[in-house]
Amino acid sequence: MNTQIEFLKKEISMQNKALKNIELYRIISFTFSCVGVLIIYFSKILPLSILGYALTIISFLLVVLLSLGLKNGKRNVEKMILALEKNR
Repeated sequence: MNTQIEFLKKEISMQNKALKNIELYRIISFTFSCVGVLIIYFSKILPLSILGYALTIISFLLVVLLSLGLKNGKRNVEKMILALEKNR
């Protein structure tokens, strides 16, 4: 029983660290999306505009995917915390 509690504590710690990394990647992706919008707005050259559109779309999709991962990850950590409190 004690090993399960220790395992849950370690797993919660690792999950929280992973969630912080995912949050950082989400912020970086959002920044790239904003840079893409700026490229689109200020570019006068067509290939640069196309690059801006591609950067914006790909970064935005990545932001959505990472946000979904954060939501599910936080829900998973909450379930583990409830299981840990239940075992005490």
